Amino acid sequence: MDWKLSKSIYIFVFLIINIVLIIVLYNQNKTSDSMEIKTNKTVQKSDDYKTNVNTTEEIKLTVLNGTRKEFQSATSSEESTNQGMLKSIRKVQSLDFEPSHVKEYVDQEMYKGSEYTYNSDTSNKEILYFNQMHNSLPIFNNSAARIKAVNKDEGIQLEQGYIENISANEYSKKESVNDPLEAVEELMKEKEISKEAIILSSTLGYYLVLLHDNSNQVLLRPKWKLIIEEKDITRVIYVDAINASEEIIEGE
Repeated sequence: MDWKLSKSIYIFVFLIINIVLIIVLYNQNKTSDSMEIKTNKTVQKSDDYKTNVNTTEEIKLTVLNGTRKEFQSATSSEESTNQGMLKSIRKVQSLDFEPSHVKEYVDQEMYKGSEYTYNSDTSNKEILYFNQMHNSLPIFNNSAARIKAVNKDEGIQLEQGYIENISANEYSKKESVNDPLEAVEELMKEKEISKEAIILSSTLGYYLVLLHDNSNQVLLRPKWKLIIEEKDITRVIYVDAINASEEIIEGE
């Protein structure tokens, strides 16, 4: 038997085995690093995180046009026009200042009151807000599309704004809505929020933009309203739902 040849074969096989083991270990480490990076980027959600739509289904939205309704009222207002009032104001006595009771009054007595829904995020003991809805989605953060109920000594004062003639913008097309959790991860990447931030909820709706100071024309952009807890501070952040390059808006 040729022992020199056998020895060479053993050495060659040993080297091959070592090379294979090195490749396997390298791939395992690479996978582990990738999983760690992915874990670091994963959004932390609160235990009771909620959203108002089914994010597993494809949702397509577009930019909308609308006009601010002009109400006919004898009540004076700084927002009056030649045709009417841009905000309807009325006072009601003998009405409990409780969301369900005020909503019942709104449904029965206010213009298209059933199209508004209670907004618990911004309401408090003194002021209740009801957002106008469009196709089951709320219109965010604008007096032109909501009912504001204020608790006063002489009764409850209700101020109403309404957007009518809502239709698709001719220069826009329907696009798929972004995943809200991916939007939060992008905020982390851009250092708009820290890695310790926790998302409490995400709400899909429309953010209202006034086109001109002296015009009733408005735009409604699809937005995610993100409520995020960060270092014991609760933040409300609006990010565009179909165009990541749009301005990030914070407040409420």
